[in-house]
Amino acid sequence: MIANYYTLLHVAGDLHRVLAGIPFTSAFSQHRNELVLTFGTEQPHSVIARCEPSGNALYLRDDFHRARRNSVEFFEDVYGETVVGTDIAHNDRTVSIVLASGRRVVIRMYGSRANVLLMDASGTVIQWFRKPSEASSPRGVEPAINGSDPFSVRLRAIGARTPQLPSAMKRLDPTLGGILAQEVLARCALEPTRTIDSLTERDADALGTVLDTLRSQLRGAPSPRIYFDKAEPVVFSIIPLVQYEKLRFEQFQSIHDAIRAYLGAVYRHREAADDRATLGELLQKEFDHTAHALETIRAEVVPPDREDELEECGKLLIAHLHELERGMTAVVLGERTITLDPHLTPARNAERFFDRARKARAAREEQRSRLTTLEHRMGRLEELLEEWSDAVTPDAVRAFTDGHREDLERFGIVRNAGGIAKREPLPFRVFEVDGGFQVWAGKSSENNDLLTTRHTAKNDLWFHARGVGGSHVVLKAGTGRGAFSKRAIQQAAAIAAYYSKMKNASHVPVTMCEGKYVRKPRGVPAGTVHVERETTVFADPALPPGSTE
Repeated sequence: MIANYYTLLHVAGDLHRVLAGIPFTSAFSQHRNELVLTFGTEQPHSVIARCEPSGNALYLRDDFHRARRNSVEFFEDVYGETVVGTDIAHNDRTVSIVLASGRRVVIRMYGSRANVLLMDASGTVIQWFRKPSEASSPRGVEPAINGSDPFSVRLRAIGARTPQLPSAMKRLDPTLGGILAQEVLARCALEPTRTIDSLTERDADALGTVLDTLRSQLRGAPSPRIYFDKAEPVVFSIIPLVQYEKLRFEQFQSIHDAIRAYLGAVYRHREAADDRATLGELLQKEFDHTAHALETIRAEVVPPDREDELEECGKLLIAHLHELERGMTAVVLGERTITLDPHLTPARNAERFFDRARKARAAREEQRSRLTTLEHRMGRLEELLEEWSDAVTPDAVRAFTDGHREDLERFGIVRNAGGIAKREPLPFRVFEVDGGFQVWAGKSSENNDLLTTRHTAKNDLWFHARGVGGSHVVLKAGTGRGAFSKRAIQQAAAIAAYYSKMKNASHVPVTMCEGKYVRKPRGVPAGTVHVERETTVFADPALPPGSTE
């Protein structure tokens, strides 16, 4: 009802009282489908004409501040002209601000066809706010039927073409709109499913009486209010509505304040609903992704006896070295057949089994650590999803996002100017290591430079395989729980070794230092940096369990 004829009637009356006799100073737009008209210089007034198809509105405010940029001027030819007065077309949603020259700023509130026009004294359009292709000429509002026939006769004449009662009421008096047509029926205790031919004469007379009373009330002093269903704004009205009498409402002294409050409440509710839906979708995706990673790692877990079996093979080979010769492909020792590499010596074959046992043990420990991290992550996601399901009001959604900001950011969920969204993917390889910490690895020389010079904090740990080409790797502080563990550092070093020219070697020396001790001298090739206060970590090239290249 913010753009209903009767609402605009009262708005036009207020505009006349406020604007008459003061100059029209500017017209500009800084938001799509919204035009701001300003009047006066010492105590300026702003008239907001909202031509949004989802909700037209016209209201006055005195605290509007124009943005310094990104606004477009309109109707400049009439800047400085004095306002003579403001009027509204009879039974039509067209408000005109009349200027001293006879030109008019005409505001048409016609839903998707809403527009603001500058017309000359003859009614010729000089300039449009919205392009004619977006908002053409008015659709032609059917005038109210005010014949001399009794109301029941006129109602039944309408019913011959429009049998449904709500539609017939709007056709009989187009100024009503849907909500007020329903209000007439509610005050008469008539179901909206009734048809006109089902009405008795008494019903028809009651409708006529209630309609006259309603019109009189709508033209009287407004009592603006917003009805709410819990936190959701349901409807704006300038009179009390029987059909919503069970709902909570908020009343206002000023019709303009009420319109602003309603638009703000609708916007906040829609924004919260969008945020809530997006949050639920993103949290569920993270939950499903984590569940899949858990399932994958559990399927790949190294059995505990595997490392014992490899170690036992190494011990048997050591015990029988004198019986073995280079070139053998297999040997039977006791009840065990052991496959050998014919290119290695017996001692080196034994050492190879010990290496494999050590790697199997390390892999199992890493898998166990990764499982613990993922199980903790999944448990936290379950808790967040449960809390999210209870956050149904705008305030609750905002409290949820504010209260769990760190958790949400850890899952890549952020709030930006457009609302809740998934953080833009980083241009680096990203892994998660012990403690939930993130490790970022460069993809090329130029990408290494970007990572090291723009995305490495002073307290991050920086890694690079020593003496050979490879990726810059950064263990990000603050992305996990507490301080870096030894395992997290070892895993980050293993990633640096993996993305280097020593990928197929063992015990790769990896340079490590804090981010504040890495700098890039001027003029050196891409990917080249100078490192101070470094230490060396030896690592076998590997990615964290469950990771893919």
